[in-house]
Order: sequence, then C-alpha cells, then structure tokens
Amino acid sequence: MSPHFEGLDFEHHFPRMIQFWAFILLDEPGNTGNVFDKHRHLAIDQRHFERWINTFCATVDALFEGKTAEKAKQNAQVIGYTFQSKMTFLNK
Repeated sequence: MSPHFEGLDFEHHFPRMIQFWAFILLDEPGNTGNVFDKHRHLAIDQRHFERWINTFCATVDALFEGKTAEKAKQNAQVIGYTFQSKMTFLNK
C-alpha cells in the first residue's frame, strides 16, 4: 500500500482522518464531504482493501478493546467493502 501514500501530505491528511473517525465512532460533528470521491482516483483493488482492513483491525486489536473498538472494526469493514464495490463498478 505504501506507493499510494508517497507524496501524501500527512500533516494535512492526518487531522482529517482523526476528524472522520471521531465522526463515525463518537458522533462528533465536523466531518463533511464525500470520502469516496476523495479516494476514487487511486489505483487500488481488492488486495489493497483486504490489506487495509486487516491492518486496521489488527491495529485496533493491539491498542484498544471494548464496544468502540468493535464498532471501529465493523465500520472499517463496511467502508472498505463499500469502497471496493464502488471502485469495481466504476472501473467496468
């Protein structure tokens, strides 16, 4: 997955990721915009989504436990599979 992160301005992107997950998991306000549209230009496929989901879930398991951790993993799986389905449909 690392080639997809080359040239990414993490100083700008990281706060957006935090804001997104705070919105998803903690119902905090502030997340606006279409997350899929911001990522649809990436050349990613099923392998990338599976790796992202596995890495995300393993990281959550290593650092957190409880209801919110389970919610994070479930949401990541739904988001990953939704993105994958949309990308597959658009690339036909």
